[in-house]
Amino acid sequence: MAKSKTIFVCNQCGFESGKWNGRCQECGAWNSFEETEQTVSVRTGSARKTSDLTDKIITSYNLNDEFSSKLRKAEMQSRMKQELESLTVFSEEDL
Repeated sequence: MAKSKTIFVCNQCGFESGKWNGRCQECGAWNSFEETEQTVSVRTGSARKTSDLTDKIITSYNLNDEFSSKLRKAEMQSRMKQELESLTVFSEEDL
């Protein structure tokens, strides 16, 4: 959905303002603002909610993936430790 918005543009430097100013904040020119209409795209409530939900799902997925990766690493380290502990160490005298 599109919405019309009034903006004021300095005819000296192109600075845009939401309200008329006697003097341009950017270039300092006096009485240089001209009123123009600008079309602004407005997202509907359901589109905004869907976008927000998608962002949350992606963030959650990334956190879960990172957690899973750390968990797998910890599990592998634990298994390696168990394997090393289960190995019987022989000395040269035993051979």
